[in-house]
Amino acid sequence: MTIEIAHMRNGALALLTDDDLPARVKYIEYYREQRLFQLVFEESDIPDMLVTREMDDNASRIIQSAPDMMVVVMAPQGGSPYGYDAPLIQIGV
Repeated sequence: MTIEIAHMRNGALALLTDDDLPARVKYIEYYREQRLFQLVFEESDIPDMLVTREMDDNASRIIQSAPDMMVVVMAPQGGSPYGYDAPLIQIGV
């Protein structure tokens, strides 16, 4: 599974993935000091998913000013992509 962060022309942030997630994302945690994301799912029996790609300085500044993030899942095998908004929770100084 590949996960990318995109800054849209309208200023919004999007988390893009090329595969289905195990459940709907309840919220996204952004750890400012580590510059890492963690996806927290609505279903409590599914473990949180740490996105291990560290953000650069520019991306980190943009992320720190965002109140939420759009989650976009590119459906495999010719299905239609779908998306929804998820709150972005900032953790750290």
